[in-house]
Amino acid sequence: MASSKRSTLIIFPPSSGCEVADWLCERYGIKVRVKRHSVPFFQIAINLAGGFDYPFLNYQGQKLSSSRALVNAMEGLLPTDKQLPPPDPADRPTAAALWNDVINPKLAFAVSRWAYRFLLPEKSLTYGPITHGTPGWQRAFVWLTYPLMAKLVGASLGLDKNPASAMEAMIREAYDAVDDRLRGGAPYLFGERPCYVDYGFAGLAAPTVLESRYGGGGLLPNLQDAPTAMHTLVEELRERPGGQLIDRMYGRFR
Repeated sequence: MASSKRSTLIIFPPSSGCEVADWLCERYGIKVRVKRHSVPFFQIAINLAGGFDYPFLNYQGQKLSSSRALVNAMEGLLPTDKQLPPPDPADRPTAAALWNDVINPKLAFAVSRWAYRFLLPEKSLTYGPITHGTPGWQRAFVWLTYPLMAKLVGASLGLDKNPASAMEAMIREAYDAVDDRLRGGAPYLFGERPCYVDYGFAGLAAPTVLESRYGGGGLLPNLQDAPTAMHTLVEELRERPGGQLIDRMYGRFR
């Protein structure tokens, strides 16, 4: 069984990587104390805890930074009955390659840069998600300094160097790989039962379809409220096999 000792998970609430971490800790049965921080306080908290990137999990003394590191570590550290591998052991190398070489690097990089390009200018859409569940003083700080915070987020993501069209191309590449696996008719990427790659893809890609249940709900705008520049991609991806997988994963497991 997983340890009963409570671990610490530090997240930035709207981050898709943090969504993956929070979701998988629940599915793995890891008891975590979730600490939510807004900009720029999450990075300070992570650095003070001995990490360097978000999400950050301190699991039984192991300090794991990033959703990729967390998933890969948990699939090796946890007892086999707590892991979420593909149902067929022969698929494990393919699953690892799909997660480490395609889904995680493309989506972890592109999704936030695509979404924030459109959402950051809209304080009414962004303030709530970036301060969700954070201490009151952080919410007040961000409210009063929102233009500065938006600039900090934009600069940290290099939005001026990563145009939306390039990010959309990376997102579509990840969807292409997922769609290819789902065209055989199986409900999940490796058969009749979801594995960690299904959870990782669903969490990382959820903002691209404006999944209403993301982060417990309320962190992403409805399509009608979202900037119109987001609509074309969202509507396209919702109809693709990968978009339908996201809906299935959130409907059944989140």
